[in-house]
Amino acid sequence: MRAGKIDRSLLQGESFELFSAAIRSTATRDPYERNLPAFLKRINLSPDRLVQFAKENPSAAEKKIISLLSQDRLKIERDEITAGTVNNWIKAVRLFLEMNDVVLNWKKIRHMLPTIRRYALDRAPTLEELREIVDAADIRGKALTLVLVSSGIREGAVPSLRVSHYSKLRMSISDTHSSMNSTSNNNNNSTSDPSQQLVAGKPESYSAFISPEACIALDKYLDFRREHGEQINLKSMQGVS
Repeated sequence: MRAGKIDRSLLQGESFELFSAAIRSTATRDPYERNLPAFLKRINLSPDRLVQFAKENPSAAEKKIISLLSQDRLKIERDEITAGTVNNWIKAVRLFLEMNDVVLNWKKIRHMLPTIRRYALDRAPTLEELREIVDAADIRGKALTLVLVSSGIREGAVPSLRVSHYSKLRMSISDTHSSMNSTSNNNNNSTSDPSQQLVAGKPESYSAFISPEACIALDKYLDFRREHGEQINLKSMQGVS
């Protein structure tokens, strides 16, 4: 499921450009560009005006942030929001201000931050639950579900996947079987490392494998797109996000 559209009406000005330039990961950019406008709306200031206000009166800016944190802590107690939500908007605001040379006492502000639970209450779905999800999903939902479950990639990595990444993943499955069957006879076999990068050329890239069922689902989904007139090439987005 896609998140709501980002309100970009406040994302402009020189101060925002500095903030945006500091975000290297596309997966990080999306939540940061959601949290910053939400904060700006709460204080009714534009990015440039916030920088001016914080530079002229750092103490007042700290008090404003602490006041909002106090409000959010009450919301947490009422189960209206989570501690993670609060910590996320603070990260965006801090990066924005630091990139614009605004010096605040973040040590004092951190004392107001709620404690994030370090363990998850969710669990992995059972096989029966997965069958129900796949049976109820459309052709895109089936492909997405099987890719996420079999590969273990995080949801934020899905939008960056291209068709070329999928073809490598599918190849690596067959290479894995070949490697397992032949390494005992030839330790120097060239297929002994069949892994392929999901996001090539990025420092946070990593390798993963998908199941044959996921391959079949992706094949059907990509064929569906071709049948409806889309030109699919290696740079095309997977489109399952």
